[in-house]
Amino acid sequence: MKKFTSVLLIICAMLALLAACDDQQPERLPITTADAVQIVLDDLDMDINEANPHVHEGNFEGNQVYYVYVTVDGENMAYAIDMYLGDILNIAKSDHSH
Repeated sequence: MKKFTSVLLIICAMLALLAACDDQQPERLPITTADAVQIVLDDLDMDINEANPHVHEGNFEGNQVYYVYVTVDGENMAYAIDMYLGDILNIAKSDHSH
């Protein structure tokens, strides 16, 4: 009987530990548009007045991104910046301008 009670208590303790585990991830907060612009400016080694950036939100390959549009040497470029990690996911020439 003591062995049965011991095993039962161990099983209950294990279940209690598993029940206490929470698989929910903390809410991720997006970087700001200013952060996204700064990532692009750092990559280009330019200042904000040279690049004349503007930003739109969008999706790139299933990731929420900020599209940062800049002008570099007379060419329009689009950077896709991951909205949560701040990674540069894509750089492409663009015909988008304002």
